[in-house]
Amino acid sequence: MGRRFILVDNSPEALEVMARRFGGVEGIEWIGFDPAPHQRSE
Repeated sequence: MGRRFILVDNSPEALEVMARRFGGVEGIEWIGFDPAPHQRSE
């Protein structure tokens, strides 16, 4: 879709949800959070 955005949150639960929802989406830069443990590897 070509959208650009910034998501900001400091809630660990919210970051885990975002990690799952954006799993497999390229071009996302995570700062201060490692999404890998919360994403499925396919």
